[in-house]
This record gives sequence, structure tokens and C-alpha cells, in this order.
Amino acid sequence: MLVAGFNDTAESVGGVADCLGRLAPAVAHLAVPTRPPAEPYVCPPDETALVRAYELFRARVPRVEYLIGDEGRAFASAGPARASCSPSPQCIRCGRRHCDPLLANARAQWPVVERLLAAGALRRVEYQGQRFYVRTLRSSGDG
Repeated sequence: MLVAGFNDTAESVGGVADCLGRLAPAVAHLAVPTRPPAEPYVCPPDETALVRAYELFRARVPRVEYLIGDEGRAFASAGPARASCSPSPQCIRCGRRHCDPLLANARAQWPVVERLLAAGALRRVEYQGQRFYVRTLRSSGDG
């Protein structure tokens, strides 16, 4: 995962590309943060850094793929909606277009999300101009 100002320099990406070249994977994936991160300074790199990373990887690995966009409806639940409430350990993307299929698979409806918000189990977060519902993580002392 490339993070702007953290590991997106030519030197940093080149080192990873060299390592991947020695490992010789069939495919390498370039990912960027697309969901709300735990740390507020985490942002995706700009297009110039992405293109540079792609070129550096492609010079050493036969196939390179970007993981930089909306996965759409391509996510799944890990259990009942009231317990897992998200397609990943972090969050669900807001909007009926994304949430309704997840809720339908869990045999639940939108009020489940509203109850989780009211109970403090989820919170609304804006990130990169989109709204997310993020699971409220409990500290180890919360039981």
C-alpha cells in the first residue's frame, strides 16, 4: 500500500520493486488507501507517484495491477449483520447501493445500521469526499 509522503518516493518504491523482482511473483498489486485509515495523515499518493510506482514494478514483475478504486458490491459479510456489520474489519461504504446487498445477504435491513450508530458500535466518517460507516473498535480493557 502506497501512502503519500510516507513510502511513495522513487527510492522507497524502487526498493520494494527490487525485492519483488527477486521473489518473482506472477502479479504485483499496487494499493492505496480507499477507506478511512486509523491515522489522519494517511492519504493516497498523487497520480505521478502511482505511475512511477507502476513503472518501477512493471520493470521487475511481469504483471502489475492497481487496487486503487471502489470495489463496488464486491465484498461480503463475516457473520450476522448486528455482530459483524461490515464487509471488512474496518468499515462499510455508505449508501444503499453498497449496504443493501450486504444487509440482504445477512437477512437484515437498514435499521440495523441505524441501531448500531445509536449504540455507538458504528460511526459516520467522511473520507476523500465519501461517507463511510466505521466500526467503533473497543480497547482491550473494554472486555
